[in-house]
Amino acid sequence: NDVARFAGLAMGLTGLIRMIPHNARRDRVFLPEDLMRRAGVTAEPILAGGIEAGHGEIIREIAAQALDYLERVRAAKPKRPALVAVLPVALAGDYLARLARANHDPFVPGLEPGRLYRQIRLTRAAWRGRV
Repeated sequence: NDVARFAGLAMGLTGLIRMIPHNARRDRVFLPEDLMRRAGVTAEPILAGGIEAGHGEIIREIAAQALDYLERVRAAKPKRPALVAVLPVALAGDYLARLARANHDPFVPGLEPGRLYRQIRLTRAAWRGRV
């Protein structure tokens, strides 16, 4: 099913971005090396807990692809039971919007909403029938 595939791709790419700070604390950087070479950046700033402009461009590019997949899910207007399966993609859209406001810096505090917000957001998306 294309809707599930697009939702999975949107969630996976968003997860890649969301995990940058967590992975950096474990001395890991999972941004594509070819993109970092193209942008003229290295992993060191991320490992030190920040990003440079080139990292921001890479993250912006990944976020744009995630948003494209998210829009494909929304355009398909999935109905139950498919809607239930793709509901978490609504949270990805919220995170990507906050990330854009933070200039695509995943280290900015407050990007992750609390548990209550996530529960309300998913309930609202289910009730409205759209992600």
